[in-house]
Amino acid sequence: MLSYETDWMTRNRIVEATYRVGAGLNDLKRAAGLIDVATHANVARHFAVAQEVFRHLDAMANLPEAQRREALVQLAGQVEQANTASLVGEHELEWKTSAGLRLSWVLARHTAAALPREAAHGVARLAGRYDVAVAKPRTLPVPAPSRVRLSPSSSGRRAIADE
Repeated sequence: MLSYETDWMTRNRIVEATYRVGAGLNDLKRAAGLIDVATHANVARHFAVAQEVFRHLDAMANLPEAQRREALVQLAGQVEQANTASLVGEHELEWKTSAGLRLSWVLARHTAAALPREAAHGVARLAGRYDVAVAKPRTLPVPAPSRVRLSPSSSGRRAIADE
């Protein structure tokens, strides 16, 4: 559920952009052979249903309360379908390996190195200390304002920096 907007985009514009990019990604994955025709069609259908629901909801916004409730009841099936639809295929996010998760020395070494650090973070949190590893970014100096003047030339005006 989208519950925010920015200074640059309204919620509706964010939703439109998300579905436009999602549809493009779906097409790209099909063209690259990463998904089959059935998965592509299923995801495209989910996009179409969700966009149709948004159009209906927008149209209902200005209806009187009683009519809006009736329209929502009629739209309930599509809303349920849109809410359960996914932007990716059902099995796209599953790892497809013959051996499953393969343990390696690299994985074991990184896990062993992270365990004491994460245990220390857990103890600190239990003691009421949070954010013990806060980043302290280095700030850059503010550049001096440049003074630029325009100078006429044979090919038009050009900028010259004052020394």
